[in-house]
Amino acid sequence: MKKYNLLKIVCITVIFLFLLTFFIPVSSIGYNESYSLAVTKGAISSEGFFGLFNDVNTTIQVFANIGLFIVAIGCLYAVLSKSETYK
Repeated sequence: MKKYNLLKIVCITVIFLFLLTFFIPVSSIGYNESYSLAVTKGAISSEGFFGLFNDVNTTIQVFANIGLFIVAIGCLYAVLSKSETYK
């Protein structure tokens, strides 16, 4: 039962944060027409439903290499711990 309560809390939090994107003005940094950095202040730009999935995709792409590196070190440590010369 606790597993489902945690899932409910996470889902409610994500939905709440998604709804906040419609009301909170944010600043963004990007390139304008003359290819120089420009800061847009105070624009309300909602995330959108499919933007939630895009953020998950970007997060996985960014942290995949780090996760793979940690798994590789863990596998190396597991092999070394079974080796008699390492002990």
